[in-house]
Amino acid sequence: MGLVPRTFRGYQLDESEESYRTTEFQTLWKLPVWPVATYRISLAQQDQSPAFSSEDPRMSKVPMDGIQAAHGLLFTLFVVMLVVFTGALAVVATTQGLFRP
Repeated sequence: MGLVPRTFRGYQLDESEESYRTTEFQTLWKLPVWPVATYRISLAQQDQSPAFSSEDPRMSKVPMDGIQAAHGLLFTLFVVMLVVFTGALAVVATTQGLFRP
């Protein structure tokens, strides 16, 4: 496992219940940082192991799904903004004397 592992984020497609599209991201501390590829995964063969590899016949590469990539990046932006806001709130509270650790 490397420093920046790849993970899958996905959702069920509306038009087909036999497959779904998922986007692979470069991650840092389990947060999606950069979209790598989008795959369509077939659910027709449920009896196989849940682990996916690039050679898996249930998996085919499709063009990048911009909506899914944007959702991943917006989630990361939200988490970063939440951490910055919490840190700024703590700094303001301690400098104003509202919180004494």
